[in-house]
Amino acid sequence: MTIRKITALLVCLTTLIPSLLSFAQQKSLPKSSPKAQNKTQTRSQKKVITNDKSLLWRVKGKGLVKPSYLFGTIHRICPEDFLWTIKMEENFQKSEKVCFEMDLDDTTVMTEITTGLMSNNGKKLSETLTQEQYNIFEKFIQDSLGLEMSFFDQIKPAAIPGMIIISAGGCEHPISYENRLTSFAKTSNKEILGLETPKEQLELLDQIPIDSVISQLMYTIQNNTEDTVDFKEMMKAYKDQDLPKLSKMMSSIEEPGIDMNAFLVNRNKKWIPRMTNKMNANSIFFAVGAGHLYGKNGVISLLRKDGYTVEPLK
Repeated sequence: MTIRKITALLVCLTTLIPSLLSFAQQKSLPKSSPKAQNKTQTRSQKKVITNDKSLLWRVKGKGLVKPSYLFGTIHRICPEDFLWTIKMEENFQKSEKVCFEMDLDDTTVMTEITTGLMSNNGKKLSETLTQEQYNIFEKFIQDSLGLEMSFFDQIKPAAIPGMIIISAGGCEHPISYENRLTSFAKTSNKEILGLETPKEQLELLDQIPIDSVISQLMYTIQNNTEDTVDFKEMMKAYKDQDLPKLSKMMSSIEEPGIDMNAFLVNRNKKWIPRMTNKMNANSIFFAVGAGHLYGKNGVISLLRKDGYTVEPLK
């Protein structure tokens, strides 16, 4: 598995790793207001969006009294890459509630995430890796990331490669879309909801074979410069609102032992009735990993098959 693939898995498809990394680094949200962010991003985002190149979509029809909105996120991003246009803000404010993959404003959810990502078999990382591998990893963590080894010694090995590439993604203080939009929602007194539970996402992580995890961990460390280039390529596609390109990255993931249907397709299908229930009651601003939106089995296509009109907002 290339680093581009594991980055796509953990940055586009699940909120688990970025959420734990935020906890580990104890970062606070920038204090800028939604309006201030709008002005900054409007000046920097002047490209015309064409065809399906949009991160923001309106969902209407099928008896809905009010439209809802679908927005694709990258779960961890550098502050200068954070994309939030006036159009996004306007439709965010039109919604009544905000829904993420998980309700990260719920302290019990965060507790379940951090507890669930801790190694549940009592093994430390030093007992999973060879001594040579452990020494390489420890030196990298201390020299390149400035993170404490004691923290990683408690984490499920499957979580660690994604944490490293996200940490080394080109900026010192990356931020989370979920945290930023949660802040916006609180400012606007909007209730925050979730589409799935930590248990459902943790079960996906447990599917990844340990041999693949260790191989990927060593590859990530030894190819850090190349990995950062791949990460930036994905960020560029995101800032260009190029859902087809992000979808192509998802479809390229083919690794023995990794069930991409479980990570992507099955979750998308499971979300549709849950989204329907929420939309029937309120106008919802859904913010989920951008990798879920596009393609034959993407959320956009599945909502259309279910009878909704889903259109890009440009």
